[in-house]
Amino acid sequence: MVENERVDLLRHPLVISLLEYKWSTYGRASYFGNLGIYLIFLVFLTTFALVVPNPQACEIQRQINAEQNITELDCNLLLSDNRTRFVHGAAVLIIVFAVVRLVMETFQMIQLRLILYVLDWINWLEVSLFVLSIIFAWVFTSECRCEKGWQWQIGIVAVFLAWIDLIVFIRKLPFVGIYVVMFIDIFKIFIKMIFLTVLLVVAFGIAFYMAFFEPGVLRAPFSSPARSILKTITMTTGEFEFDNIFRTEAGGTIEDNSLVEIPFPPVSYILWILFIIMMPVLLNNLLVGLAVDDIKGTLEKAVLKRLALQVELALNVEELLPYKFRRRFIIGGLSVSPNRAINPLEAMRRLVIRPERYNTAESIDEALHPPLDPIEQVQHQTKSLITDVDQMKQNIAELLERNEALEVLIRKMARRQGVTDDGDEDD
Repeated sequence: MVENERVDLLRHPLVISLLEYKWSTYGRASYFGNLGIYLIFLVFLTTFALVVPNPQACEIQRQINAEQNITELDCNLLLSDNRTRFVHGAAVLIIVFAVVRLVMETFQMIQLRLILYVLDWINWLEVSLFVLSIIFAWVFTSECRCEKGWQWQIGIVAVFLAWIDLIVFIRKLPFVGIYVVMFIDIFKIFIKMIFLTVLLVVAFGIAFYMAFFEPGVLRAPFSSPARSILKTITMTTGEFEFDNIFRTEAGGTIEDNSLVEIPFPPVSYILWILFIIMMPVLLNNLLVGLAVDDIKGTLEKAVLKRLALQVELALNVEELLPYKFRRRFIIGGLSVSPNRAINPLEAMRRLVIRPERYNTAESIDEALHPPLDPIEQVQHQTKSLITDVDQMKQNIAELLERNEALEVLIRKMARRQGVTDDGDEDD
């Protein structure tokens, strides 16, 4: 059903009840257990990144020590004793967790085919996260736990990927998971447009550099081709700074109050107007239109994918369990009481953890009496027409019989009264 995208079948109360049973039996404990452990890792990684000394702070302290002829850093100026102990403990926990998860990823790669594992971008995200976390938390110097410059940049990427992985992790939650799946689908639509976007950005970025760059004049956003392209990307979102670009101070100062105009006004103004029309107006509206054009279809696909994730997780956990353990949870039937009153705690739990319920009385009645598809509707209408035609034929036959009986009665009455009919004489 998942592979063939049969959303209606996945929403059937029987399938939902089976899925909820497997989810509550196998999947929920595994999912929330992994989520809780990952949240601990995320908290320690983020706190470690905020507490550990910044390379710039270490460099400033080295310069101060050099001026005072001090050869070693005073660690107490960078970290207190409590923070030092926390940093070392958090580093150990981060490395241990990352190593364990890398081992689990290795087993997952062995369990799956290598090509399937490589094609899943989430595996690349997680492997990159754990490798970068190990490098970030590893001690490369004994000098007051000061991070290297390159190591700090790796830490920046690791913290960013850790929070992105949390967003990916909560896709299975019914309350927010559907919106995460929708966001990923819309992002994939943007990826399809990235080639056109890059071409337009490069075209305007290089053109702006040629039009606005002038030696000796402070136009920092267009001082190099790379900065010009970055400024073009920023302007696509609506940040133009028209006055700062078209009129700026000579030499970067305003002491002489001299404002310098752009060197090539005609082509610059034309290029600016084309940019405003093509990028913020046309391109942005095109992206918005593609994102919201089929929002209902995107929502249905998101529901399908979220259910597919729950099915996949429950089945994977079930396969890892021994058969003797699994057979204890095999049931032949399940009783559902949709009209049973629930207590406030159960209602709150359903609202937060499982708001989408399809085993209500309405959904069960809809499953027992499903709506007809167009072909079935035509067939039903045809049957109704045939029934109506047969009923009309029967009514016409009854009317004919009544007419014949009335005709016979009228003739008998006429004969008694001595009235003759041409038809009777002919007879």
